Amino acid sequence: MLSRRIVPRQGTVGMMMAVLAALFTTAADFSSYAAADSVKFLFFAGIEGSGHHAWRHMWRHNGLRKMKNAHVAVQHIISHENNTSHDNNKTIYVTSTRLNSALLNGHEGRNVFNPQTAGDLEMAIRVVEDEVRTFASQLKNKRVVVVINTAGGNMMSYPFGGGGGYKAIHMPNMEFLARVIDDVRGDLRVVVLLRDPALAVSSGIRRGYYHSEGYHCGIAEGGDQDRARCEMEYVRLATQGQRLIFEQLHVLSKRSWACSTLAMPDDHAEVVRSRINEDLYAHLDVATNGLRMVTDDIIAKCPAHIRTGEINAISSWLFA
Repeated sequence: MLSRRIVPRQGTVGMMMAVLAALFTTAADFSSYAAADSVKFLFFAGIEGSGHHAWRHMWRHNGLRKMKNAHVAVQHIISHENNTSHDNNKTIYVTSTRLNSALLNGHEGRNVFNPQTAGDLEMAIRVVEDEVRTFASQLKNKRVVVVINTAGGNMMSYPFGGGGGYKAIHMPNMEFLARVIDDVRGDLRVVVLLRDPALAVSSGIRRGYYHSEGYHCGIAEGGDQDRARCEMEYVRLATQGQRLIFEQLHVLSKRSWACSTLAMPDDHAEVVRSRINEDLYAHLDVATNGLRMVTDDIIAKCPAHIRTGEINAISSWLFA
């Protein structure tokens, strides 16, 4: 499996280099052969402020089952089917705390997206493999969707918060997800979250991410001058995250990803103005031009579009 293939028994430096080489080697069309009845693993890819929390609100009201791990989830789903009149056309949505922790939320850096050591990375990879393998092998012929993020815990945005260190390198890796899920005949599906760049940026700035620990851009004695600089750095960081999403999509087949655009409110200008400094607002088109171009590139290539929060549309797309 993946852990045996990419983590040879060698020194720490050599092991880390092998891991990174495997994770960032491009391979086309992952999940392109997965059967229609395969368990779906659903990942939402988006920059901060693009709509993760809108989907989280939707899951709360649509029966998503939060489970400790894949083994508990499998037992719950099978026993529920045995004890009730099961509708074969009903989609079951679950999330696994163990899987989510192994990808990002694990304590002491023992996770895939933000490991502290190569040993932590290896352990996390094996946990992800075990979780995916359990879901994929024991729930065949069932309409089951494992929601990787947006259901709780860290939203895994580009970049994500938490975990310490420099936030500019805190980016999820769809290539890794595609590899490990493809390895055990699972089916990774990705929904790219899109939003008007001005609103996405202003949302992130409003919540203060640009001056939180790890962005190295605190506001001190410089006041408004420091704030203007920090907010512009945040715009560049959001653009970097969006560009990485666009590049990582190349490893997926067209059937494996779709877009979801968060609707723009009627008071767009007033909302943006209330969140950012006057300099950024006065030059917003220029400041967000790079982010807008990358967003437009994603929209132009998007093979399918799903309205935010429409669970029936998600189900139809996943099991078409």
